[in-house]
Amino acid sequence: MRQLRLALSVEQDRLADFIADRYRVAGDLVSEVVSAAYEIAHEHRLDPLLVLAVVAVESRFDPLAQSPRGAQGLMQVLTRVHAKRFEAFGGVATVFDPITNLRVGVAILSEYLRRDESIESALKAYVGAAHLPHDRGFGSRVMQTRSEMERATGLSPLAEPAR
Repeated sequence: MRQLRLALSVEQDRLADFIADRYRVAGDLVSEVVSAAYEIAHEHRLDPLLVLAVVAVESRFDPLAQSPRGAQGLMQVLTRVHAKRFEAFGGVATVFDPITNLRVGVAILSEYLRRDESIESALKAYVGAAHLPHDRGFGSRVMQTRSEMERATGLSPLAEPAR
């Protein structure tokens, strides 16, 4: 993993502390993930708290997470489905690089948000339940986690997400 000294905003620093405590993750990794999530979300015009909530629900901030169905990394990307998206980063072997995984996962989520025009539908598609009657609570867990993260940052619910 890259060794970076990151300058986080007050909001990001509070969020990183919350995540490190809640998910028992090393502070350096959390700081890198939070900083990258804000940057990548900004590039895609997405809410960084939504991105980080997806990471929390999908992998609990474990960059080496793997599901029984083959989803991998922070955002639990299926490389067999999204292999082409990894080409620019050196191929599917980079799925466990936290920043690469964020870049690919956010691109997928962003595409679903543009296509489906609702967070609920996009999250359902993201978790592979687009054509199923329910998503087994994935979307509601993501939105609940996002709300908890928002409270941890000290932002009011009506405030614009920081970029």
